[in-house]
Amino acid sequence: MGKVAGFGDPSIKIIFKGFCHKHDSNSALPDTFSYEVDGDYLEDWSEGISVFHNPKAVHPLPPDMFPGVAHHFMQEDGQIVSSLPEFHPYTSVTIMIEPTND
Repeated sequence: MGKVAGFGDPSIKIIFKGFCHKHDSNSALPDTFSYEVDGDYLEDWSEGISVFHNPKAVHPLPPDMFPGVAHHFMQEDGQIVSSLPEFHPYTSVTIMIEPTND
């Protein structure tokens, strides 16, 4: 957040990368992603959040209460059905690269 707001050493490069959901029913592996954190970088608070809905809840949580997050529902037969947003990271790392003074 500080880098995006213009704080800190501007010569330091920040890379945000990881694995995210691949919306392809024939895929066995996730997609990869990599972004440079700069003034154009935007990160939504909901990225990577999963809500598991209780099938026995007295007051079920409406999915539209938390848009942009992954929602997981247990069916009568015990199967889990998920609704994931377009970008849903599974794991990520943030890499900070400091320039060398040669």
